[in-house]
Amino acid sequence: MAANLDSPYELYLSTLASWPTAIASSNQWFLWFDISNVPALTESLTYRDLNGFEGNFGRSDGWYTDSNLVKKLTDGEYQYYNKVGCVFAKQVNLPSDGFEAGNNGLEYGGWLPPATSGNRNKYNKLKIVFTETNASFIDFVIRPWLVLASYNGLVSRQENSRKNVKCSWCDVNLLARVVPGQPQAIRKIYRFNNIVPVSIDGEQYSYMSDDMKYSSVDFVYDQYYVRDVDSATLLNLK
Repeated sequence: MAANLDSPYELYLSTLASWPTAIASSNQWFLWFDISNVPALTESLTYRDLNGFEGNFGRSDGWYTDSNLVKKLTDGEYQYYNKVGCVFAKQVNLPSDGFEAGNNGLEYGGWLPPATSGNRNKYNKLKIVFTETNASFIDFVIRPWLVLASYNGLVSRQENSRKNVKCSWCDVNLLARVVPGQPQAIRKIYRFNNIVPVSIDGEQYSYMSDDMKYSSVDFVYDQYYVRDVDSATLLNLK
């Protein structure tokens, strides 16, 4: 039942002060994906077992990535459940969704048919912008992962196959403030299943600026869905 308020101003302020209808912040989020469950990446870059194609990451005449560096960039210090997620992610663009619809049919004498629906639109890519760091997460983890995916392909394989390039899931966790002294609540999660990078922006370096460096990476995935996490509990619906 709505509260008895004297004016629409008080109703508006009361609505904004209530947790479920408070305005969400666009910068309260973190990204979490477990790269350790990508066998092609962990096996190939940890043990340098890339003898099957040209451009070997482990040969002196090819790309070289130290296994300890890769492990450091992908271990629990920078990615861990309910901690910080991937600290290298600066921005994420969540994909749009929709389906085909229109007023199709016979059109004469001024008559327009009712709207009908068609196919659901194909998934758009998930775009994540990563920050460049001295030990480059972009070029020592993301770029080799992309190259491995291009050689191994996105075919169906056993989950533990050494050629499996897909990460089982990637969570974009959207947060909300609760009350002073309490940790932030996860208001919703976008989960993307079986993601893999397919393109990465080029980089430009210049003496004319001293800005931070970012690279945008496009990921494809098998499916996505949205999960309620703490919202129902905070609304006393559970």
